[in-house]
Amino acid sequence: MRIFKIAFIVSSICLLMSCTQDKIVEIPVECPDPISFSQDVEPLFVTGCSTSGCHGAAAAGGYNLEGHSNISTNATPILGVIRHETGTPMPFNGSKWSDADIQTFQCWMDQGKLDN
Repeated sequence: MRIFKIAFIVSSICLLMSCTQDKIVEIPVECPDPISFSQDVEPLFVTGCSTSGCHGAAAAGGYNLEGHSNISTNATPILGVIRHETGTPMPFNGSKWSDADIQTFQCWMDQGKLDN
């Protein structure tokens, strides 16, 4: 009976450890309030996305990322590609955005994608 109890405890611990290793833990993002679209978010896109015909008015890259309505409409897929988590990592053949810039964009989204 004692061996059964030990085996049960050991298997329970192993099960718990393997289950917790698979969980993704979201780290809360500290957001300054408020994030300005015109001063904080839009410049990121002007310098990194809507240049050289990539995501400007001609939308050669498939998305027009000029202006609030275009960026806010596509915010969720944009966040995935600038984090290099989904789709084609952006900017294409360029350096990944800094963690601070990605956090700025995420905070702007979390604050309601305001046109301010």
